[in-house]
Amino acid sequence: MSKIYRELCVLLSAKFGKIVAFRFNNFVQVANNALEHYKSFGNLFLYAFTQYGQIEDLNKKESFIKKLNTLDRNQEPSKEYHSLLSTLFPELF
Repeated sequence: MSKIYRELCVLLSAKFGKIVAFRFNNFVQVANNALEHYKSFGNLFLYAFTQYGQIEDLNKKESFIKKLNTLDRNQEPSKEYHSLLSTLFPELF
């Protein structure tokens, strides 16, 4: 789990609408950081942002739109974490 700790924190932040374990001032910074540094999870993050109601606010931010435009929509997270992620976030699977 420590290998995807930050990715889990992004998903938890999106789900609860509060920043979990990051020292950012707002969720846009969490989302931008996630799309920049955890690219293999980008599609899952985007789906989570949509499912958890964060996407409308994110789509108003130019910085997020720029990150979104560079997202590789064909990249998927390792199947190694599917069981853990689907257990913690069944609504995303």
